[in-house]
Amino acid sequence: MPRGSLFGGRPAPPEARSSAPAESPDITAAALRLNARAAAAFSVAQFLDQAQTAPLLQTVDLGCRPPVMQDMVSPWLAYWARELDLPVRAHRKLWEYAVVLQAFYEGGVLKPGSRALGFGVGDEPLPSYMASLGMQVLASDMPGVTDPEAIFQDRFLPREDFERRVEVSDIHFGKLNDPSLRDFDACWSCSVVGALGAEHIAEEAMIKSMDVLRPGGVAVHVMEFAFAPDLPKERNDIFFPRSFFESLERGLNGRGHRVQPVSFALGTHPLDAYIDIAALDVQGALALEDLWRFDPPAPHLKVSMGDVMTTSFALIVTRGG
Repeated sequence: MPRGSLFGGRPAPPEARSSAPAESPDITAAALRLNARAAAAFSVAQFLDQAQTAPLLQTVDLGCRPPVMQDMVSPWLAYWARELDLPVRAHRKLWEYAVVLQAFYEGGVLKPGSRALGFGVGDEPLPSYMASLGMQVLASDMPGVTDPEAIFQDRFLPREDFERRVEVSDIHFGKLNDPSLRDFDACWSCSVVGALGAEHIAEEAMIKSMDVLRPGGVAVHVMEFAFAPDLPKERNDIFFPRSFFESLERGLNGRGHRVQPVSFALGTHPLDAYIDIAALDVQGALALEDLWRFDPPAPHLKVSMGDVMTTSFALIVTRGG
């Protein structure tokens, strides 16, 4: 048998190999990315089909932690996805919304008459959904960013009910000395804290934010957790290392608040190891991605952002007396 025939023929002579055009590294990188996403999308579709359970409102004792794949097929997440009229996807944004509502439910504040303050709400469905339950909501964003039309979502309630129950306001998370911002039953934020700046500024703001709650009120803040490396380089957008959450836990408990049990476990399912890529600046990557849109898409619980790998982390705190 001629040498090399098992793999399609003899090797090309050196001069022929050197003259052949090399494959573009940009296209190669894009193709590898697409291959990984296709495999992950196929795997997650099977996982969701086989493991998903019926929606159920239940107490699960969430704790402070990152999302894991098992959450995406849990009855409690399916319940909130149905309530929000969103498809169940292995995406951390759905998890963030579900965690806020689940923590408020378990804390006894997701009910008619409760007052909730949302920071940096953007176009979240949470203000309109909470208002549909009969809650009074102060929905805020950064000055100059707040958009009432994005906050109102008519699939939950009529506009007149929204306007009666939701106040839209500009509030800077780092400046909460206004005495009118007091005695709320609940407050929340999703991916907002990182915009405050350095870790010590964010920690001070987080501790100060507990002042808006009445004793027994519940705060849920979902932040970026940099799980690799442990200490990312200084960035314009802050991804918090484990040490930040440990310090924040000590600071909150030391002031008489009650932080739910903390875990940094990243999941044990093979799909928990999938790291999505936020951006791939190579020629041809976007062109390839536009050819295939997977349904459901590949998991987006963890993501690579340049020199750091990050995921969401939910901090759930009850204000002390």
